[in-house]
Amino acid sequence: MKNKLYDLKLMFIQTIVIVILVALFGKVLLWTININSRYAMFLIFFSILVLIWTRKSIEKINSSVINISYFLKKEAEEKVNIFYIPILVVNTLLAHITGMSVGREGVAVQLGGTIANNIIQEFSPKTVDRKFFIHLGMITGFAALFHTWLAAIFFVYEIGRNFKGIKLTWCKVLSVFSLSFFSSWLSTQLGLPRFSVKVENIEFLNFKIIFYLIIFAFCIMLLAVCFVELQKQIKLITKKKTKYVLLMFVIVVLVLSSFKYNSLGLNLINNAIYNYKEIDSWDFLLKLVLTAICTGIGFSGGEVTNLFAIGAVFGVVFASFFGLPILPFVALGYVLMFSACAGLTITPIFLALEIFGFEIALLTIPFIIIKSVFNLKFSIYK
Repeated sequence: MKNKLYDLKLMFIQTIVIVILVALFGKVLLWTININSRYAMFLIFFSILVLIWTRKSIEKINSSVINISYFLKKEAEEKVNIFYIPILVVNTLLAHITGMSVGREGVAVQLGGTIANNIIQEFSPKTVDRKFFIHLGMITGFAALFHTWLAAIFFVYEIGRNFKGIKLTWCKVLSVFSLSFFSSWLSTQLGLPRFSVKVENIEFLNFKIIFYLIIFAFCIMLLAVCFVELQKQIKLITKKKTKYVLLMFVIVVLVLSSFKYNSLGLNLINNAIYNYKEIDSWDFLLKLVLTAICTGIGFSGGEVTNLFAIGAVFGVVFASFFGLPILPFVALGYVLMFSACAGLTITPIFLALEIFGFEIALLTIPFIIIKSVFNLKFSIYK
């Protein structure tokens, strides 16, 4: 009984530490993006120095922890170098202040996994379920950043697909759900803004809508394959000169587009939802290419929010072309593009439910059926 109470206390302390750090990171990141929006033309030329710094700093720490899959596929028997977190945070902020098209989830999830890894190594008894604590840390990090506490749970366990060594009990299940919800709530109280838009009154029984939903799901799958494969091929490039040539391409496109595709793509998401006439038909494609290049050549941060933006913008383009209601397809694109690229099946239901409401959650079903039938297994986390 004492051990269980000790474990619960450790979970709670771990969660509070992670949420405070993630909320702080999120607020500083938004400030950084605001700075970039003012001085983008000046700051973008420092991106070359940022890439050099990022590559060298990453080489100095444990290379085995550079991706999220480390915490999911290994037992993490040794401590992760704690200096990895400040380096990752600094590298991500530098990438955003120079306008690079990268995300932010990498910091939240890896911060959660790293802190949990070190806490359980330092303070917990040898009998503790280490892998469970690490997964909990990743879940609370994701929930704190995106305020989607249900999607956070399924996201971590879906991309892991490895439950060996984890003995789930009612106590653990309740702990995961309650602490994930608490993380989202606490992060909001600490001032990190929450994004949600309710989409209602959709004609579910309209055959035309259902037909185009299926076509849309196929298109999203195709886009996801293109993104994952492009990113993978860019990561395989070993010549530094080639990577800097690609970076120059990014700089040229951003300058010529008046920095429309900078950073997370929050401007694209806002336009897709509130002012879709400002969206150009090629926006989703350029954002996709730039994100694949920036993450592929080595900038830190992740891809998730950028994938939200790509999907939302594609939803505008698709719906406009076929004369369909805009907002439902924006919402579906937002959810499904990320889910397809990450290889997720159940997560999009809860992601849609928490951000856009019950009706959009129901409309993710064609995507889930198509993905299950074709058994598509590509993922940015492999």
